[in-house]
Amino acid sequence: MIPKANLHTHTSFCDGTLSPDSMVKAAIEKKLETLGFSGHAYMARGGDGWCMSPTGTDAYRAAVRSLKEQYSDQIEIALGVEQDYYSDAPTDGYDYVIGAVHCIDKGEMLAVDSSAELFDRQVNEIYLGDVCAFVRDYYELISTAAQKTGADIIAHFDLVKKFNAGGVRFDEGSALYRDLSLGALEAAAKSDAIFEINTGGAYRGCNREFYPSPTILKELKNLGGRITFSSDSHDARSLCYKFDEARRIAKECGFKTAWTWRDGGFKEFKI
Repeated sequence: MIPKANLHTHTSFCDGTLSPDSMVKAAIEKKLETLGFSGHAYMARGGDGWCMSPTGTDAYRAAVRSLKEQYSDQIEIALGVEQDYYSDAPTDGYDYVIGAVHCIDKGEMLAVDSSAELFDRQVNEIYLGDVCAFVRDYYELISTAAQKTGADIIAHFDLVKKFNAGGVRFDEGSALYRDLSLGALEAAAKSDAIFEINTGGAYRGCNREFYPSPTILKELKNLGGRITFSSDSHDARSLCYKFDEARRIAKECGFKTAWTWRDGGFKEFKI
């Protein structure tokens, strides 16, 4: 059975609510075997308010390394980073890299997942109401995000659906959306990065469906892709949120194993 672990975890060094120490204590209380931190890497453009600063990055790395030693007899701690497509911050020295797309550069940095209101304003003002063009640009970026960021894990592959519960903004069942998402998936899967099943959007009440959708997961299985489970935690309560349900969905999509960080590296476990 896969160990209880979460590799996508944010703290007050970026847009999380708690210090790394508080997150470790919460993880121990929840009986996690591994806690991986993944602060948002510094971005020179578009990262204000949610990414680490250069000096904050140094402090984050030092804090997590200290906690590794302090709690080594209680929990395994890993030092990761969530590297956005547009971040040029160095990734050497981390245990692993999570690659992500949170922005689209159209002269100004457009946020993919900030708020429904901002999403609509950007589509209307920059894309002249063509939401499919926004979706297309997102999938073009995520298709190569692993190569661009050097990612070991690809984060929330279909994040662009965050504010689309019930298909209110675009039709996820359309041939166009299927072509865009599965075409990007085929390209991204060539990187051999692990895809996370991310329960964070559901935890925050944005969309009941996890990232990625079952349709995408089934195709990922056909492509020979690998998965891990992530709660994209920004607070203590969300750690390992609905992992039982995520495992059930993974099994229904054909997966029999998943990967997580254990004993200093990525290991494969039955689910």
